[in-house]
Amino acid sequence: MAYDNRILSPISVEEFFAEYWEQQPLHISRASSTRYTDVITQQALLDALSGHQLYFPDLQLTQAGRSLNPESYTDSKNKILPNIAAQLHAEGATIVWSQAHNYFSQVHALCRELQSVIKLPCLANVYLSPATQQGFNAHYDAHDVIISQVSGCKTFRFYTNGVVLPFGSERFDSSVNKAGELTEEIRLEPGDTLYIPRGMMHDAVAAGEEASLHVTIGIYTATYKELLQQQLELMSSSHTGLRRTVESLTGGSDAFSAMPADIPLPTVIDNNLAAAAFEQLQDNLALDSLADPTLQTITESASDQLTDISLLSVNHQNVMNLSRSDDTVKLRLFGKILHFTDPLGAAMQWILAQKSDNFECQAIPSLSQEQRMALCKQLILENALVLVG
Repeated sequence: MAYDNRILSPISVEEFFAEYWEQQPLHISRASSTRYTDVITQQALLDALSGHQLYFPDLQLTQAGRSLNPESYTDSKNKILPNIAAQLHAEGATIVWSQAHNYFSQVHALCRELQSVIKLPCLANVYLSPATQQGFNAHYDAHDVIISQVSGCKTFRFYTNGVVLPFGSERFDSSVNKAGELTEEIRLEPGDTLYIPRGMMHDAVAAGEEASLHVTIGIYTATYKELLQQQLELMSSSHTGLRRTVESLTGGSDAFSAMPADIPLPTVIDNNLAAAAFEQLQDNLALDSLADPTLQTITESASDQLTDISLLSVNHQNVMNLSRSDDTVKLRLFGKILHFTDPLGAAMQWILAQKSDNFECQAIPSLSQEQRMALCKQLILENALVLVG
């Protein structure tokens, strides 16, 4: 089941990761001003202010590069006062709606569209800036972001003095991190996409005479540091030497020369341990991803439609990846993990290896008809397979 890659298109996923990811900004300019208008509108956002119980910092207001005092638009319990927030916006404040995928179904869907092609967890904030207004001063993000410009225009400015690929814990600190020289300006028009690598210093100003509305999708991943940390965690469960006190703390002179001989260093050459750590990181990313909110419910009449000659299609938008360990296959969906032992595991590998969009249930090899039907029904329930005929 194929999905239009409307966020990165015409750039392929392979080109995106090879040429831009963690390296440089990517601006995709389009003539399609309505590309994202189904995601959210200014009026829908403003109407939603009074339709939800919002609390700071889920919604914030900024103006002229600084955050407004939340006491000016919240009550004693940090609840957003919608009328005051709307009035401050009318007077020039930018609305920053965090975790917007939890409030707007089409923002959620946009995140899942991106997840489906890059296979990494995605979350979204929405920014509504009055004309000519700047939300935040120059800063960097500790995660990669992709911006979808919905309406209006916004100019992003890039500066030196960023941080090279900061870890998630290395958040921007205005008292430490200062913008350097201006290096580039990119003007986003409605329908445009902009990718900004984490650590790149930037700010943004609404351009033109119209308010700017854009969705910022944060992309979350795992670093080699986390891979090594996960290996160490796995080692500590079986190598008791890692649990001992460092001798230099109790009178020794050199911590590493006194390292117990039963601690297998360096850990990076232990392929089995590295593979197990990699599996755990993949599991974490899958479970941290946005789940499908519209899982199909098969009624008795609908299940009766599934036969051995039914045409099925893999719903790649809900499949992250698949891996094998011994006789077990692990299917990672966004927000969920399923395990299948052989022969069901081998059948799962066959299903995801199909190049054609559609295949018949009876074509799945090495299973009885009862097994095929049970597997296909389960996968349809999980929205990993779609019944197309």
